[in-house]
This record gives sequence, C-alpha cells and structure tokens, in this order.
Amino acid sequence: MRLLSAAVLNLLSLVLIGSGAVAVAAAPAPALPVWQTEGVSLDLELRGDYLSDFGVRLEGGHHDLAGRVQTGSSLSGRLVIALSEGQFGGFGEGLLRARIEVTLARAGHRLELGAVHLRPERQNGHAVLGLFEEAGSRLMSLTHLHISMDPGQQQVRIVNADLIAEAALARALGFPELAGMAIGSGRLVLELAQPISRQSALEGRGLACDGRPHWPQEGHEIDVALTAIGAVQYVGTESSSGRIKLAPSAILKNVSTGDAPWIPKFESRGYYPYDPPDQHPFLVWALYRIDDGRLTQLAVSGAKHAFFTINQNCNLSCSYLTGNILGPGCEDVYGVNTNDSGWHLGPRDEIEAGSGLFESTCSFFDPGCAGQQTNSAATFENRLLVNPQELDADGAEYYLDAWYLVRHDIDIFNSMGYRRLTPEPSGLGWTFTPLGPFESGPVTNAWVEAGTRGMWQDHRQVVVPSDTPELPYPDNLPRGHLSLAVRVEQVDGQLFRYIYALHNHDFDSGVRRFAIPVPESVDVQAATVSAPPDAPQWSSSIQSGQVMFEADDGAVQPWHALYTFELLVTAGPVSGGITLLPGGDGSPGEVAVDSLVPGLDLLFLDRFIELAALGFGRSGVATH
Repeated sequence: MRLLSAAVLNLLSLVLIGSGAVAVAAAPAPALPVWQTEGVSLDLELRGDYLSDFGVRLEGGHHDLAGRVQTGSSLSGRLVIALSEGQFGGFGEGLLRARIEVTLARAGHRLELGAVHLRPERQNGHAVLGLFEEAGSRLMSLTHLHISMDPGQQQVRIVNADLIAEAALARALGFPELAGMAIGSGRLVLELAQPISRQSALEGRGLACDGRPHWPQEGHEIDVALTAIGAVQYVGTESSSGRIKLAPSAILKNVSTGDAPWIPKFESRGYYPYDPPDQHPFLVWALYRIDDGRLTQLAVSGAKHAFFTINQNCNLSCSYLTGNILGPGCEDVYGVNTNDSGWHLGPRDEIEAGSGLFESTCSFFDPGCAGQQTNSAATFENRLLVNPQELDADGAEYYLDAWYLVRHDIDIFNSMGYRRLTPEPSGLGWTFTPLGPFESGPVTNAWVEAGTRGMWQDHRQVVVPSDTPELPYPDNLPRGHLSLAVRVEQVDGQLFRYIYALHNHDFDSGVRRFAIPVPESVDVQAATVSAPPDAPQWSSSIQSGQVMFEADDGAVQPWHALYTFELLVTAGPVSGGITLLPGGDGSPGEVAVDSLVPGLDLLFLDRFIELAALGFGRSGVATH
C-alpha cells in the first residue's frame, strides 16, 4: 500500500479540493490523524418495500421477504480520511470504484447501474459520498454517514448511511419526485494504512483536553441543539390500517463546553461512572396540521434511542473522544433509515422525559429481563403512523417537528425544531416536498408567534420548577416544560371562538385537567377537545364557573403530546388564568398560566377594541 507524502498531505489539510469535494478541513479546526485508505467492500440495501409504492421496480440483487434488495460489491481505489477512534474530520482526495448489479425500472424507463464510482463531497457543511455513473452523472449520494475506525482490524467502516436519489436518477426513471428521497442505505469497508500525518497538540478552540470528559453530574452544563431536519420521508403503508409511516433525518450539535454520554442501551463504558451506565439521548417526532385556525397533532412517533456519534466539526481534538461521547462543538447525524430502524425504536412511555432517564433491563427491548436486547419493534411498531385522510384538507398547513431529548440539557427548546411540509399522494406512496425552512423551537411557534401577548392571541412557555431549586446544576433543573398558545376570533356579533393548544414537552406527571374560567353570565355553546390517536381522550364539563377538560378515569396528557381545546362562547377575551392540574402522586399543586379567557361582554369589548387601536393593550404577567 502506497502512502501520500507528508508534503502532499499538508497541502490536502489546508486547501479545498475542487469539483465539490473537500479536503480534510474546510475551515481552521483542531487537527486529526489523516489516513490513506483502500476500498474493500460496498453493500447497499435498496428499499423496495416502499419504492414499489411509487412504481419503482428493482431487478437483480437479493430480495428479502419485506421487498428490500441487498447488493454487495468489492470496492477498489483510495480515499484520504481525517479520523481518530472517536472523531471524524472529513474526506480528502480519493476515488472508489464498484460494480452494482441492480437495475431500477419504472413506467417504461430502465437504468442499469453497473460500473460506478464514489467521490467525496460536502453538503451543508457535512461530508457525503457522491455515487456517479461512468458517464459522470451523479445518480445518488451517501449522506448522514456514521464513520468509525477499528485499529485492531485495520479498517474504517462507514455505516447507517442514507442512499439519496439525485436528479439524474429521477430523470432517468421519469419520476422527478424521486430526487432527494432516501431510497436505501449503504455500508462501506475500507482498509486502513498507517497515518500519513500525525495530529497536532490535543486541544481545540479555547478548550483543553486535560481532565476530560466533563460530565454534567460534575457541574459541566450540557446544551445540545437540533440544527436541521434534512428530510421527511414516506417509508411505507400499514396494510391492516392504511396508515402511512413517516421518518425524518436530523442533525444535532453540542453547543456547550460539557460532554454528553452517547452509550447504547444495555452497554457500559468504563469512563462513564454514573447510573444508568447506558445513558443516551432519544429522538421523537410528530405531525401537525393547521386548519380552520386550529393546531392539531395528528400523529406521534415512538422514541428512537441514539447509539453512536460521529463527532464531526468539533471544537477540539482529544484522545478521550469516542463514538459514545458527544464533545463540545461536535455534530452528529442520523438518517431516515436509521430513524426507521426497529432495533432502536421503543415506546415513549418507558422514558422519564423530565430527567432523561431510561432503564433498559425489563424494558420493551428486554421483555424477559435478561439484561440484553432480545426484542425490537416490528415494521410499523413505535412509528409515526397517520391516516392519509388527515392529509387532504384544502388550504391546510402541515408541519413535522423533532426533538432530541438529552439528559441534563439546560435548554430543551433549542433541541427541538420543525419544518412545513407539502403532502402529495404519488402512486401508492406520498411525497412531502418542497419543505419549508427549518425553524428552531416548539411547533406552537408556527401557530402563534413565540412571546405573543395580544388582544386576540397569546403564547406562553410554562416551566414546572425543580423540587430542589437550591441545589447546583444538574439537580436544580426543572421538572418539566409546556407551551400554551391561544387564538380568539369573533365568529359573529354574538359569538367568540377560543382555541387553546397545550403542548406537554417533558412533564412526566402530565396534565390531567385543563380548566378555563367562564363567568356565569356567559353562554357556553360548545366545548371540544382533540388529542393524538394514541393518547388518552378527554371530555368536557362545566362546573363552578369553569369549563373543565379531563378524562373520566383521570388519565393524563403524556409528554410530547399536544391537546387542542376549543370553546364557543358569548364573551370576548380578557387576561385571565388557565388552571392546569398535574397528575400523579407528589405532583405540584394546580399550575396557573396567564392567557386569554372569556370575560368581556360586547359593550365593553367594543370600547376595548377602540382603546387597543389607540395603543392601549391589555396587561398580564407572562409565565415566560
């Protein structure tokens, strides 16, 4: 095996390579060892299980019972990689060649893949591998790469990669909607040589490596931000119910100076001395519709358990970093296929969202309490499943949100975000492009702007404080967070509609009653509530000057669920208090939240509107 000279390597580490490929670092960054590797193998799995819903047929390869197609190929050529055992710095020059004996066909169009080559590129600040046909057209890209080094086997493994269809492939099949879609996954094995350059001092941008890792239990704050939802993908239809399954891709970043554990369930690492030993984050997502002025949660996923981090674009380069520690400034990626993996998807109710705790033994993954994983989710279990009839409302807006639940995170609201979707049926499948821009924060922001304090709209963040606020971090973190937004509209001269959206982000005790004060002189003509299909369903009643929403059996609104409450009454809005009653033993008492409630008769309302037009607004104390 031939090695590049040190002089060539130094040039590679400083200069961007043309044609879209990138050198080891696209910007000044802590140095990593740089290796020349040689290709060994390329394995692809094409998702025939849902590509067939779009009329795409796959010929060749090995077809499993689910309709997925596996194909393997030897891999030749070389690729320069900046990599340590726990950190990925990027690709340098290189070209890898393979032969893929698979043909894609659709509606009279055929494309035989045959001889292809892979070339390093960079998309949105992250390394990808473009897959090109011999004529030079880029047919696909391997994105959301999980890259690890095995010094014992002298190998680099690139796994869990999304295989994304590019425009040239979509054109060749006469199906432009295919562009940007995850059509499978990929795995590469490369042979590792001795490094062709050693890393410099183990340090980073103003950070030292000594004494690390810096765990939150030692007082080092953790703040992990969700920075992108890259795709929202149809990944199949459940035949028994007709519901369709959706999964996103996601990118996150550690924006703090502490270190976050990323240890797979049922495993432990000697360098992490705290319980539970297999601490890791969780990803959840949900689908929403804004229609006729109301925000409704249509469906919610299970919890995807994180298991590995690539530590890309970090603020430091240290030997302590592994694939099970997210270091300062480091980014991690998860693709559509990984987020649709039954091995990693469990029920939400096994997680304490407020504390970020999960006990793996005797969980869904270990029904026999063996202390190891013996169970995984079936194809449509613990997934986001939505009735397609919910997606055809004229003039409606649709959104998907995602949230990384990270233990000891100091700011959960930058760990969540959302994108607007455009649902369209296509054959037996669905597409969701174009997507709106990624927005950080809770999805209620898309319905009522964050921080609104208005005459007809209001939006508050509710924080349930810690039981031990006097203690230092992390023992002083809140017990939970909720968002409460409201819209009020005058339906006609006599009636007003109030729509409230209460989103329980991570309050484990949940909410078992939602109460709105209404004067006895006010006529309540309707009171309704909607909840996502897998959550407890509530009903309404009028008692002691309040409209109360709750379940007959006391069941609570669980975490990550959004409930929508609606009133039709004969009174305009005033500043008042909504009362939330938490569930569970030892919960805090009633929680009062400033909001808009019925209270003004028409005579006073007309005068109130006149004053508001002159600049006199209502007053009220914001919860947040």
